[in-house]
Amino acid sequence: MLLVFLAIFLLFGPKKIPEVARQMGKIMNDLKKTTSDLTRDLRDGADQVKREVEGIKSGVLAEATKLTSQLTESGTGFQNEANQLVSSIQRDIPSEFSGRNQAEVFRQSDTYEIPPPTEVSSRNTVTDKFPAAS
Repeated sequence: MLLVFLAIFLLFGPKKIPEVARQMGKIMNDLKKTTSDLTRDLRDGADQVKREVEGIKSGVLAEATKLTSQLTESGTGFQNEANQLVSSIQRDIPSEFSGRNQAEVFRQSDTYEIPPPTEVSSRNTVTDKFPAAS
């Protein structure tokens, strides 16, 4: 620090040192004020962004809550419709199905038989149908 004062003394001389000191003080004061203003502006901007984010967050949360309740109501409605459909199907099923395995009922009631395979003639070939291909 002493070297800085010595350099200033040698460069400007003893008559200009008070004037240089005043100018240096003004520059330091302006720099401090500018830094303070910049810091305040950054804090204000950050606070504003934070408030906006909080607003968006609360809006999204409100919409999510609304959608959740709508889906819950829809799910309850679907469940009620499914229960009604099952009840109506159970009413429409013949009594022979009740209490028994459905596969067992089908085995007893189906008399469908698979016919035996027919014999394939050895003359059914491509060359018989398309003689020009030979």
